[in-house]
Amino acid sequence: MVDYVNGIQPDPERRVWAVEGCNRIGHHLAIRLLAGSEQVLDVPPKLSARARVFATGRGRKTDATEAHSVALVATRMAGLRPVVDDEQLAVLWVLVDRRRSLVEDHTRIVSQVHALVLELIPGGAKRDLSAAQAKRLLASVRPRDVAGKTRRHPSVCNCWMHSWAAFSE
Repeated sequence: MVDYVNGIQPDPERRVWAVEGCNRIGHHLAIRLLAGSEQVLDVPPKLSARARVFATGRGRKTDATEAHSVALVATRMAGLRPVVDDEQLAVLWVLVDRRRSLVEDHTRIVSQVHALVLELIPGGAKRDLSAAQAKRLLASVRPRDVAGKTRRHPSVCNCWMHSWAAFSE
């Protein structure tokens, strides 16, 4: 791609790439261009969508209209954010993604333990149980039916409790 563009504009100092959504879908393309010492501008998707509506009248998305609207925004809009390859920012994004994943896992496990408590204990228990409280509560339950015994079985119950305890520490 760069070889093709070198035929049009051989001076990389005068060449600027406009990429839509550099924080999301366009991130990998922007990083590859930066690695090749290219200048990259981030075009917000909302701006290119507005340009597409005005240019076509209906806002239909095709590759050609999308490229045209991104180019229009990049050439006519002042103050677009230049993309930089910041290692500290990349580390922060990794940490934020990991934290989000841990919070999702924690929420899922707490919900599963709460559902287990509701199924095993008539009337359930308070919503904000700690892992230790839930463990003591579930240890005191002695179900009589097969489904309850299966729910209470250590291979099912302890798996959730160990995961929840790990998140609670």
